Amino acid sequence: MINKLKLKNFKAFRDEAELVFDGKNALIYGENGTGKSSLYQALKVVFHRKRIFDTEIPSTVTDPLDRQNAEKDVLAQYNYQKTPLTDFTLEIDGQDYKTFTPAGIDVSMISRDDILAEEVIDVVKLLKRAIVGIDDPVAFVVDKKTTIEEFVNLFLKDYFCEENLTIELTYRSPDWLLTIKDASRDNRGRNENLTEYFNEAKLHIIKALLLLTAVLYNGSAARGDERVLVLDDVISSLDAANRTFFVELLKEYFDEYQLIILTHSVSFFNMAEYAFSIAYGQKDSWCQYQVVEHVGNSEIVERSSQDYASIINREKNRYPIGDIGNRIRKRFEFLVCEVSKLLHTGGVAECGKLIEAINTPKKLYYEYDAATKKTNTVYDLIEELTGIIDADSGSPLKTQLQAVIDRYVSNTEITKLRDTICDLVLYQKVSMHPLSHATGAMPLSTQKEVDRSITLLMMLEKQMGTLIGRDLYSI
Repeated sequence: MINKLKLKNFKAFRDEAELVFDGKNALIYGENGTGKSSLYQALKVVFHRKRIFDTEIPSTVTDPLDRQNAEKDVLAQYNYQKTPLTDFTLEIDGQDYKTFTPAGIDVSMISRDDILAEEVIDVVKLLKRAIVGIDDPVAFVVDKKTTIEEFVNLFLKDYFCEENLTIELTYRSPDWLLTIKDASRDNRGRNENLTEYFNEAKLHIIKALLLLTAVLYNGSAARGDERVLVLDDVISSLDAANRTFFVELLKEYFDEYQLIILTHSVSFFNMAEYAFSIAYGQKDSWCQYQVVEHVGNSEIVERSSQDYASIINREKNRYPIGDIGNRIRKRFEFLVCEVSKLLHTGGVAECGKLIEAINTPKKLYYEYDAATKKTNTVYDLIEELTGIIDADSGSPLKTQLQAVIDRYVSNTEITKLRDTICDLVLYQKVSMHPLSHATGAMPLSTQKEVDRSITLLMMLEKQMGTLIGRDLYSI
């Protein structure tokens, strides 16, 4: 299995970054443009470099020196965007990608580009284009035609509740086309102008199921004991219910694979994290990361094992002090985002609850003042109303309104939380930031500052749990 991926000057990543899997499955979240797909490309370069070369270099380039130069040009496309002349570095499990031999590891990869809706789905071309371990697509389709049809139709019916939707592989010399039939509309199967008859989400899921079936039956077990499946944004067009079904399918049929799932959907990330870690009891088998972009450079933030207890454990095991400071800083920044959710939508971490809080019959309070170019929120609304109340001479309405406002502002726990954040901001400046950017042998922060930062982090996590009635933040 894959244990660690380290990269520098690669695509969106200027500085050194690493993903530590330790053989576990991984769930990785990143908004569009943050560098999430750069990680997908890095794994592709490691495990399927020859395939990249064969796709991008014309077969007419046969001279060894010309071929070598062409390969260098192809690899140069993966250099950090702003310094394209600086070659990237890429390591997998502690080895340079150029010398790494993936013997015994079979890595299949499916991206959103592989499942885009098409008017005609040529199955052979699809299997040839996608990285699903099929060396001879024609032979595979001929040999596995019945299996492919049975399993895709089984998945559609049993996992996606598509009772009327079925597929079959149709040979129309010299091509194998995917024919789709929706019995709820008519009994005619269609393999042309598909987007006129079927919505994008259905076409996406059908193509994804076809590719997943290919992964299951590509003979990878004979090529090695270790199998990996990498999925990059393959659920983007699916609704919430189908995303849940998709996760259930992965759990049932790909339990022997190391799964690496990348997504830009925070709702899918949260749902998948809950499903695998809590509902399926696989918490110890998964790690979670977030890819963030900061001033032109992408960073990887570890979302699991980032609580104060794990940081203390790393300190006891004498991890580099810069590593400790960086982890404190990242955890603090993550909790600040959680505080924002607490104040605005009630502090529930599950995305479904956040959506429920936003999509409420209650009114939302927001104003953009075009004259001052200032965004006004509910805080400004309360201040404005308080000013009006203060100007009141003492009417019964003033007394009632003041009592309501006082009830909210008297919450001492939220005040304590703000005080803790203010203290952590100070340590962010004098301790976390210097530690994160330490370059020499002399530590830039004292042990007392590190200890105090960890203590404040502990207090912040406990206060977050107290304010919403349960601890969602100490994993």
